[in-house]
Amino acid sequence: MVNIKTLQENTAPLPYYSAKDGQWIADNTWLRPAVWDYPNSRGVDGATMIDWNIVVTRHNITSQAKDIRVLGLLSETAGKRLTIANPTGPQNENNSGQFLSISHYLLLNGIIDLVGESQLLQDVGSLLDASS
Repeated sequence: MVNIKTLQENTAPLPYYSAKDGQWIADNTWLRPAVWDYPNSRGVDGATMIDWNIVVTRHNITSQAKDIRVLGLLSETAGKRLTIANPTGPQNENNSGQFLSISHYLLLNGIIDLVGESQLLQDVGSLLDASS
């Protein structure tokens, strides 16, 4: 930064790490400074969806009533589950679903549970890590 004379706090959550089991949209699910929102939240204008987050999951997390779009998802811990589902529907094949969209990179060592009509979407050129 140019012409900044005072110390500025570095608070960018790069990447976002899960802190405990919970819901995607809950503040305490993510290990991050209090000044930041959960990954894939709305920008400061209240309308723009921030979809360039990199997210590392190490816990069981549910999408709740939220479609999720991220730049990168690293599901690092075997046996830990990211559940994508509509929470108001039955948690079986009749669920209307949500989507998980990844624009660039997916590491899948945990589990992504796509309940009912839920979908995993990867953009053209998006990479699935070979070690997954």
